[in-house]
Amino acid sequence: MPTMKLSHNVKPNENDVVTSWKSTSNPSREVFSLGIDASSITEGVIWNGNQPYWRTGPWNGQIFTGIPTMDSVYYNGFIVVDDKKDTVYVTYSYANMSTLSNYLLSSQGTLLVMFWDYELMNWKSHRQLPKPSVIFMVSAGILEYVMLENHLFAAV
Repeated sequence: MPTMKLSHNVKPNENDVVTSWKSTSNPSREVFSLGIDASSITEGVIWNGNQPYWRTGPWNGQIFTGIPTMDSVYYNGFIVVDDKKDTVYVTYSYANMSTLSNYLLSSQGTLLVMFWDYELMNWKSHRQLPKPSVIFMVSAGILEYVMLENHLFAAV
């Protein structure tokens, strides 16, 4: 995927998208797709049909702000280009061209980011977006506490 472009054409409101398969053994198209939405702010979006399912958060010139673990040093290969006419696109390339990466959109709408491990000669999972939620509920008398994505919430 390095140097591949995902674009959003503002005037006809068209997107280049990556579409998930129904399953690993069935390559027919599923309802999830990944692309760029630049209609108001530029951000990456996973759609479920034509409804946004997950967003990367706005591009701030260095990172997509809705991905807490994304930092500008590690992801220095992402570039968002706005031609100031009709088209906005995102692309990336790493300074070390021997770095092999793979972005996979699953049939459940999850974007898997993987890197090639040269020692193990295998793809290694690096990140999953959206990040899976882990929920723990603990009852403490009247209150119940819910742990969601490392934040503690009290519920009555």
